[in-house]
Amino acid sequence: MTTLKKTKERPKPVLLPQFCKGCGRCIAACARDCIRLGGTVNPESGLVPVQIDLERCNGCGLCVLACPEPFGLHSGDVRYDWELPDSDEAIDGQPAYKVILTPKDGRPQDLFFEQASKLLVKVAMTVENPMGVIPLETFLGDYRNVDGILLPYTARVVVMGQERLMTTESIEQNVDLPEDRFGLPEEIRALIDDEPSEVPEAD
Repeated sequence: MTTLKKTKERPKPVLLPQFCKGCGRCIAACARDCIRLGGTVNPESGLVPVQIDLERCNGCGLCVLACPEPFGLHSGDVRYDWELPDSDEAIDGQPAYKVILTPKDGRPQDLFFEQASKLLVKVAMTVENPMGVIPLETFLGDYRNVDGILLPYTARVVVMGQERLMTTESIEQNVDLPEDRFGLPEEIRALIDDEPSEVPEAD
């Protein structure tokens, strides 16, 4: 007789709206149309975060992977402990404050804020893959005013001795988009709808 293993439900994403800039990358990643552009300005950020409907969500985590914000979307209910150590850090020759964030589950992240501007200029963390635990650093720069908010137009990622520079040419907020802009072909949607919402629990 075949015995089915106990399954556990995959954690669904949690949005921290104060950190969401409404870029829409999570909308493009979601195959179940669970996420849409919001319509309300967040009072803490002055930006319009996305809105999430979890009824159709299967916890795939693609939206979390697509989110460029360190704290915008998380799988499950994430809480951080933080520490502000005494340190003489300098990023690109400029003095910076260092903040260490440690999540309830996961590895700590070091955030560096330029002392003069108070802008986030570096995020240092480690990621785990089949090759082991890999240090990853992201340097943010070329901040420009977009509708009263300073946003970085460059992000330089350093990992495993390689560098990748991402440059943003322009940022527009609250732009009207066609409803089918992020639509998937019907045959792909059918595969997604057939995907189970639970995965077997590891031994």
